[in-house]
Amino acid sequence: MDPKAADNLNLLRLGLAALAAGFILTSLPWIYVGLPVAALALGWIAYRNGWLASSAVALFAAVLVAAVGPRLGLDRMDAGFVGVALLAVGPGTAMAIRRYSPGSVVFAVGLVLAAVFFVSPAGTNALTGLMADMRTVFSTGVFNPQGADRQQIAQLSEQFAQYVALVWPAIAFGLMGLCALITVPLVAIMGRRQGVEVRRFTPLAEMDASFHLVWPTIAGLALLAAGTYVAHGKGWMIAVGLNALLIVRPALVAQGLGDFAALYRRLHLGRIARGIGYTSLLLAESILPSTSVLGLVDLFFNLRRLPRGEPTPPATGDI
Repeated sequence: MDPKAADNLNLLRLGLAALAAGFILTSLPWIYVGLPVAALALGWIAYRNGWLASSAVALFAAVLVAAVGPRLGLDRMDAGFVGVALLAVGPGTAMAIRRYSPGSVVFAVGLVLAAVFFVSPAGTNALTGLMADMRTVFSTGVFNPQGADRQQIAQLSEQFAQYVALVWPAIAFGLMGLCALITVPLVAIMGRRQGVEVRRFTPLAEMDASFHLVWPTIAGLALLAAGTYVAHGKGWMIAVGLNALLIVRPALVAQGLGDFAALYRRLHLGRIARGIGYTSLLLAESILPSTSVLGLVDLFFNLRRLPRGEPTPPATGDI
C-alpha cells in the first residue's frame, strides 16, 4: 500500500477510535478505558498530522456527544467535559510533554480534568452515586452490628456521606489524576516511537517537586486553623483548606518517596526490597501522613542536596 494511503487509513482508524472513546468518558470506571484509548489515538494524530488535526478530532467528538448523546442516555452538557478531556490528554499532553517534565504534565492534566469533571453532570452523578454507596455500606454488614441503634447508624452513614461531599473536589482530582498518570506516559511513548523528542520521567531518587507546592500547603493549614477556631469546624474555610491539602498531598508523598528512593539507592537495595519499602510507606501514609510531611520538609531544606534553580535540558529515550 502507498505510504500516504496507509497514513490516511491510520488517521481514519485512530480518529474513529477517539470519537468512540468520547462516548464512554462520562461514566466511571469506563473513563479509564476511554481516556487511554483517546490519548493514544490523539497523541498519534498530534505527532503525525499536527496538533490542529488532533484538536479538530477532539472537538468533533464533543460535538457528536452533544448531538447524539441524549439519544444514548448521555447529558448534552457532558459534551463540554468530553471536549476538554480529549484536548487535555491528546494535543495538550503531546505539546506539553516536549517542554515540561512528565510529572508536571500529569499534575496539570489531572487538575484540568478534575475541574471540568467537578462541574459536569458526569461529576454530579458520580458524587450522588458515591454518597448513596456510602450510606448503603454503613447501613449494612459490619457497620451495622446486631443490637446497634438504627438512628446512630443512620447518623454515622450520613456524616460519612457529607464528608465525601465536602472533599469531593479532592476526590475528583484523585480520580482524574489517576487518568493523567495513565495517559501521559502513553502519549510520551507514542511520541518516542515516532522519533519526536519528549521529556522523560525523572528517576524517583532525583525527583524534586516545585517549591511552589508549599504555598497551597500553607494556605490549606491556615484555612483549617481559621475554620476550626473561628467557624468551629464548619464553613467554606474548612472545605477549601482540607481540599487544598488533599490535592497537594500526592505530590508531597512523591517528594517524600524520593528521599527514601535516594536512601535505598545508597544502600544498594534490590527491586523486591525497594518494592516492599515503598508499599510499607504508602500503607503508613494512609494512616499517618508521615511521608508527605517528609516531602514538605524536603522542599524547604533540600535533604538530598539536589540542584535547584538550574534549567534541565529536554531528554529523550525511555520514560
